[in-house]
Amino acid sequence: ASRSTPRDSDGVRASDWRLPLALLITDGQPTNGLRSADILDSTATWRGATRVFTFGVGSDVDASLVEQLALGGRGAAHFVRPQESVERAVSLLAERLAAPLLANVEVRLEGGTLRELYAPHGTDLMAGQELVFLARYTGRTTGRVHVTGTSGRARRTAQSAYTFASHDSANAFVPRLWAVQRVAALDADRRRHGASAEIDDELRRLGERYGIPTPLTSYFVREPMMVAGGTARGTLSPVSLAGRRVQVEGGVATAPAQVAASEASVAFEEARRASEQRKVMNLSSADALLLARASDGSPRASAAGSATRVVNGRLFTLMDSTWTDQRLIDEPTWRATVTVRVRPFSSAWAELARAVPSIREALALGDQVRVRGTNALVEVAPDGMSTLDSALIRRLVAQW
Repeated sequence: ASRSTPRDSDGVRASDWRLPLALLITDGQPTNGLRSADILDSTATWRGATRVFTFGVGSDVDASLVEQLALGGRGAAHFVRPQESVERAVSLLAERLAAPLLANVEVRLEGGTLRELYAPHGTDLMAGQELVFLARYTGRTTGRVHVTGTSGRARRTAQSAYTFASHDSANAFVPRLWAVQRVAALDADRRRHGASAEIDDELRRLGERYGIPTPLTSYFVREPMMVAGGTARGTLSPVSLAGRRVQVEGGVATAPAQVAASEASVAFEEARRASEQRKVMNLSSADALLLARASDGSPRASAAGSATRVVNGRLFTLMDSTWTDQRLIDEPTWRATVTVRVRPFSSAWAELARAVPSIREALALGDQVRVRGTNALVEVAPDGMSTLDSALIRRLVAQW
């Protein structure tokens, strides 16, 4: 006995339908008079439903173009350094894309609205993968969620009831994961269209509020220089490079060709970092990304060879035996409206931990800690207070 196979209205078997995928590998810039904008526009006309995955090999590539082609094609951008294996990068992606289950996955809520919706792995669900949507929500606290997607030519739908708490400290990590994706999206938009006051302000605000890396951190790039004017090699002088800081040995600025190379290298690393950030789906990955940013040759790393810790999305650096919130180091002119100094593991210390749950782990870093809030500062020190009155705690919480 034979078993009939479902066919669509055109007589094509549903099992014959495939999700079209395109992989682009490049190691250079657009040539023959083509501009990035022309390439992006032309790709949009023929791409259709094809998912585009790009691989930029080496820092000579047009990093923004590699990134935008992938984002426009609902794929992912990959950046491979010269010393890394492009074959391995491609094979890892091929394994992940081998078995698509649902395409064009969408999420809709009855009773509420999703804004600034991000799905870091795109809008297709692959076998053995999970697809996570991160968004800002407004609306009722109860309702139904609908998830739809395409399998072959059939449309599949799943739904379930949901209940959201207006305040839920147990899931405080969710806003930070959303902020990681928001920063990555703003970063990509900034590279394509250029900086703007609105985007830059939001990037700074997100970075400060959620303790995540942003592209506005100053970077230091070490350039190989000849000793000039008798200055000893190793002396470092800052110069401006497209709004960034570049370390130069010998106290002499780099030649134009070297500056261009540095600029391309910075653009490559920024795009690579943003691509990695779009894949972040848990706090451990977010914290690893933050530590990588803090030790990639930036001013934070140069301070020290200092010990660093990431606690609840905050980067702390050990300075003069005190675990110091990195934002206090980055913004030395900041001043607190309310400052509370408590003795470690005292009643006051315990009251603070209960009043501001998000800093519990930071307070436990050691006997000397400095943690910054929006307009408030908490310090743990041996000479701190042992008890706190309720009025001071309320002021702190209001300014935190």
